[in-house]
Formats: sequence, C-alpha cells, structure tokens
Amino acid sequence: MNEKQFKELMQGINVLIHIQTASLIRNKTLRENIILLDQAGLGPSKIAQILGKKPGHISKELTLIKKKR
Repeated sequence: MNEKQFKELMQGINVLIHIQTASLIRNKTLRENIILLDQAGLGPSKIAQILGKKPGHISKELTLIKKKR
C-alpha cells in the first residue's frame, strides 16, 4: 500500500468513525455524551471537537462527573 492509498483509507475510516459517533450521541444530554466519549477513551480535546464545545468546558464537566462517582 502506497502513501496515497493509506491516506485515502484513513480518510474513509475517519468518516466511518464520525458517522458511528453521531449515531451514538444522538438524543442524549451533553453530560451523557461526555461520559460515553470519556469511557471510549477519548480525551477532553477530542470530546470537545466532537461535541462542538471548548476543551476547558469538557474538562470541567469531567471533573464534576468524577466527583459525583
């Protein structure tokens, strides 16, 4: 596999990930989505990018969520 093919493959995989993520987070609260994405192993920056929020807001929510556990 050459570099161009690899890049195209990775773009396709990223599209599938975004589609899957969109279906998972639909009809859930922001906090539920943050918990779901955190449990999937994503960090605050990636969660913020997916949910359209600032990383600082996500970090704050994660701290509050973890304090309640």
